[in-house]
Amino acid sequence: MHRFSICLASLIVATSARAADILQPLATETAVAPRISGYGELYLGGLRFVGDDYTTRAGGGALRVNISFAQRWNLQGDLTYDRIWGHYDALDETRGAIHGFYRDPDRFAAGIFAAYTSVGESGVTVNNYAVGPEAQLYLGNLTLYGQASVGQLTISDFHGDQWGVRAVARYFVRKNFRLDAELDFNRTDYDGTNEDVVGAAVQAM
Repeated sequence: MHRFSICLASLIVATSARAADILQPLATETAVAPRISGYGELYLGGLRFVGDDYTTRAGGGALRVNISFAQRWNLQGDLTYDRIWGHYDALDETRGAIHGFYRDPDRFAAGIFAAYTSVGESGVTVNNYAVGPEAQLYLGNLTLYGQASVGQLTISDFHGDQWGVRAVARYFVRKNFRLDAELDFNRTDYDGTNEDVVGAAVQAM
């Protein structure tokens, strides 16, 4: 059970960076007056295990708000909630992040972020804290995004130091249609024992 909890926590933390992402401007966006922007999302899905003959369901949502002030300085807050239920006990995950960054809408954005993730399942509590730099480079319809972090993972009374990197390429096919490709690496050190998680994804939005 302890090994399962460590692996589960590592996988969850590898995806938690998605709660710590600078809001992407439109490909044609230029500098504007101070404003508030953002979006919300909801999802419902599931995973079917044919060999074991059971289905696990998942649902959740996210809210992201960006405040642009002092010309090109920005402050952004993210809040995400996910729930997995079905065959096993329900797994609840809450994630939050705050970003402070400078953005030139025609060239780049750069800043720092801090994120917190809390996960509960079968009496096991997992908490993750992470902080680090992040940056975007705007090359016409192509945006390159990079993020690095250091932090700590806590499972009940068990602690592990952690670091990770994330790289994303985003291409705007049209103003409101983009393609994403990303690669993640995350390492957690549990008293000299390393747990590595590598993730990759493609997405159309």
